[in-house]
Amino acid sequence: MASKFLDKLRRHVVEIIIVGSILAASITLAVVLSFFRVSSSIAIIKHHNETIMKVDLSKENEERHFQVKGDFSFVTIAVKKDYICIEHNDCPSQYCVNEGWVKSGEKPIICAYNGISIYFSEDSGGSAILG
Repeated sequence: MASKFLDKLRRHVVEIIIVGSILAASITLAVVLSFFRVSSSIAIIKHHNETIMKVDLSKENEERHFQVKGDFSFVTIAVKKDYICIEHNDCPSQYCVNEGWVKSGEKPIICAYNGISIYFSEDSGGSAILG
């Protein structure tokens, strides 16, 4: 009788250890993943130092295009899920167009000719977000 009791007790202790280990591993994984979360999903489009608009790239479900006024011409910007690009620009160098699609948070896109820049931020800062 005592041996049956000890066997049951051992099984329960092993189950508690297994469940505790799984719980500890889950918590550890959640903490580690929170450090590597995707950041900078807000694209901030500026004309010189003035913010024109903010776009939450994480909420873009379909590719869409819009224009912003630069110093010398309109600049066509395209957005899709987590990506943005300057699709068309009348500037002579086309450096900004040649950047192609940039993933949120990678690097800013600058069109010096038209004074348009696109930066990334995690926080929308309370301004209007198009998306």
